[in-house]
Amino acid sequence: MNESRSTGAPRWGYTLLLRLHFYAGLLVGPFIFVAALSGALFALTPQIESWLYHTELTTELTGDAHPLASQIGAARNHIGNDA
Repeated sequence: MNESRSTGAPRWGYTLLLRLHFYAGLLVGPFIFVAALSGALFALTPQIESWLYHTELTTELTGDAHPLASQIGAARNHIGNDA
């Protein structure tokens, strides 16, 4: 019989690699979680801002509509041409 290696022999290289993988996951996992959470919040920023600042972004219509050229003229008269 040729018994070069028994099936019950410990494979220390595999167990070491498995343990290193486990500890690397514990170390890197929180950073990945924070990156995913901040990325999700960054992606949802326009929706959050429109909900949060709804009263500042909308207004009631008052008065008549004026053409853009007259609005620019009124702004220049109020501020001046240097602005």
